[in-house]
Amino acid sequence: MEPEGFSFSTLVCGWYEKQYPKRSLAFETHVQDFSSFKQLEAWKKKVRQKFLALLGISDLMDQRVSFNPRPGIQDYDEDTDTHVTRNLYIDTMPGVTASIVVQEPKHFPGKRPVLIAVHGHDADKWLSTGQERKPGQKYQRNYCADLLGRGFTCVAVDHWGFGERGPYSAVARDRDEGDYNLMALIFGRTVAGLRILDIIRVIDYVVQHVERVDPARIAIMGQSLGGQMAAWVPAVEPRIAATVVSGYTSSWKHSILARHHCSDNYVPGMLLHLECEDLLRAHCPRPLYLVNGEKDPIFPLEGFNNAYEKVKACYDAFGIGDRLKREVLPELGHEFVGKNAFDWLAGILKP
Repeated sequence: MEPEGFSFSTLVCGWYEKQYPKRSLAFETHVQDFSSFKQLEAWKKKVRQKFLALLGISDLMDQRVSFNPRPGIQDYDEDTDTHVTRNLYIDTMPGVTASIVVQEPKHFPGKRPVLIAVHGHDADKWLSTGQERKPGQKYQRNYCADLLGRGFTCVAVDHWGFGERGPYSAVARDRDEGDYNLMALIFGRTVAGLRILDIIRVIDYVVQHVERVDPARIAIMGQSLGGQMAAWVPAVEPRIAATVVSGYTSSWKHSILARHHCSDNYVPGMLLHLECEDLLRAHCPRPLYLVNGEKDPIFPLEGFNNAYEKVKACYDAFGIGDRLKREVLPELGHEFVGKNAFDWLAGILKP
């Protein structure tokens, strides 16, 4: 029988129990006045500043370049009776190009709400927009078709490690997503931070250069890695008006620290300052939809419910509990079922 002191998991659990109540940006220690939103906004400002620093992108936020939009892989462009789809390359920072898909509906007058569709691991922007290029890819889900048909302009981007920044990259060295975070860490950066910066720049591009979009009605939706981005981006990007987080909500005690996860989930020093529930409470007062499979082995139901109840207490305290929704998918695992979330988003943003 191995000595208990051989267990690294036991060591980490001990660290968690000691650190969790002391984390520097815990919502409870900063927000106690629920008579106004002033204290909440002051806390959110501190969260944004610290989170950007932890992600290693604070100094990159002000680096601006011309987007220089140009055609991407044009064989997947479409111009149908109902919508137009364009594959584009845009420059997002010095020496960096993002590959995006923009889908614009036809026959909807006035300004349109925007969906930022963020894909999960082993997927890409084409799966998010119903343009599967590689049969059998994991997590097949078209986030955009339903809301495109309801008048949303839909946008998807390849994360570092996927699509044209991964398996379809012309540079073989750049096809292993597993190495990205380790290489970024040497420079004090994180691949999660670089992905978040991509999404922020894509929002900049859409607001400035895509016709008839409403900058006050921007939503973000994703599952798994996409759920991570949907949970994290609004904590630093106030232009997000509504969010759907699928297959990611959990206390990190029950998920990120309890089982094997991809390295992009581990941000150095995070738990000294923030838990997942804190980042989700930084969405408040914006509408937030949290969904999880009942039998998800990666983000187990206990952790989902634990985080949800803490977020709910925040929304309830400000008298806006109706802006937070929870959905548990019966008998399903690490999966995405969008119908109820699509209905909710369409109702919130009213195309």
